[in-house]
Amino acid sequence: MFLNITGGTKKERALVESIAVFSGYYLMTDKTADKLEIDIELMGNLYKECGNLADVVYEDNNFRPKEYTLRVDKTFTLRRMLESVAHEMVHISQFATGRWVELENTKTTRFDGKEYKKMPKYWDRPWEIEAHGREVGLFLQWVDKEGLQKKPWTWDDLDKYKEAYE
Repeated sequence: MFLNITGGTKKERALVESIAVFSGYYLMTDKTADKLEIDIELMGNLYKECGNLADVVYEDNNFRPKEYTLRVDKTFTLRRMLESVAHEMVHISQFATGRWVELENTKTTRFDGKEYKKMPKYWDRPWEIEAHGREVGLFLQWVDKEGLQKKPWTWDDLDKYKEAYE
């Protein structure tokens, strides 16, 4: 996996690189992850501009793309920024493995073999259900792997998850 990270501080870029690599290799085979090129932009105004904490687009073809641009808003907490990167890495794995395909010129989306001509509401989209469901788990596993449990920023808003994690 080749990452090019711009914006943010040196510490933010290092943490983003670490969680992106961890998530990518956790979610995909080494063979698939090794082929990916991801430009990651740490931005200060994405939420104000688009209403998104983060987003990702593929830059090459629509079937099993290998080149992506991932943008993340760095104005929220460090934990939230890193969870957002994990969320977008779930989407990258969905695209890279061919589970999620945007069918060009048809305004149709295919996910896990089912076609969606009419887009469900955001929270009902199966690709979003999966990404939201996995972002915290990926983050917590990465925190464990990196030995970051004692860093105060890793426990932001975690009271609601502590029982499940312990």
